[in-house]
Amino acid sequence: MKNIKIIITLVFTILIGLSLASCKSNDDVKAEIVDVVGLRTTASVTVKIADDKMLVTQGTFCASIYKEDNSLVGTVTFTETNYNNQTKDFADLEKDTTYIVKLYATYNGKKHTMDKATVKTISKGTQDDPTLINTVEDFNNIKKDPAGHFKLNADLDFNQAVISTLFTDTTPFKGTINGNNKTIKNFKLETPSTHNGIFGYLATNSTIQDLIIDNVTMTITRSTDAYIGILAGTNKGTVKNVTLKNSQVNINSNGSGTLTIGTLIGTNSDSGKIEDSIV
Repeated sequence: MKNIKIIITLVFTILIGLSLASCKSNDDVKAEIVDVVGLRTTASVTVKIADDKMLVTQGTFCASIYKEDNSLVGTVTFTETNYNNQTKDFADLEKDTTYIVKLYATYNGKKHTMDKATVKTISKGTQDDPTLINTVEDFNNIKKDPAGHFKLNADLDFNQAVISTLFTDTTPFKGTINGNNKTIKNFKLETPSTHNGIFGYLATNSTIQDLIIDNVTMTITRSTDAYIGILAGTNKGTVKNVTLKNSQVNINSNGSGTLTIGTLIGTNSDSGKIEDSIV
């Protein structure tokens, strides 16, 4: 009987050791959701991940977003294995809806749930109830809702930050910006795209109005065709009562492409309207 007890004790000890070893290997892979932000039809998830020993199967660091009934809506993959504050976006969500985001990684032959968080999309962003822009971060997030409706609620000082064009011809801006006679100022615009400017490409039915732009330096380096204006490279919508002052465009052309250059707007299409605006 004594021998049997010793054997049982040894087996139990070995199992505990294996369990501890397993926990220790899990500690070598760490991933957490740092932040998750819901907008009208999109949500962004920011994660912190570390896999120093390269235990995770390539391509399996991912986040999935689910409805509350656990139906899968979409998945994004994080390609870096050691990267803090990496952000990915979920698109085509329903407004005013609660979602669950789960972070996964596969290692040691098993898929692990590393973290989860809840996010709710907002109902704002309509013409009757526009999304209010209070901060520089709010302004940069306009790009996540190209058909949204926005209203500046404060003057924004970018403190010489470098920003990139918000929209392109493949993802044009289709919504409205009510500048509310507020000022956006003190930023540098570096945009190597075809349609260069803060908003890049304004689609038909888009409107930007009652906005003041102050002290912007735009630097362009192009070797192919480009449309260049500080507000937008191409306008097919309506620009009304927009003031541009104390700003400049620097162009470095290193090829044979044609550059179409304006101050406020690079090129204005047949449907485009520019009204009561000052440069």
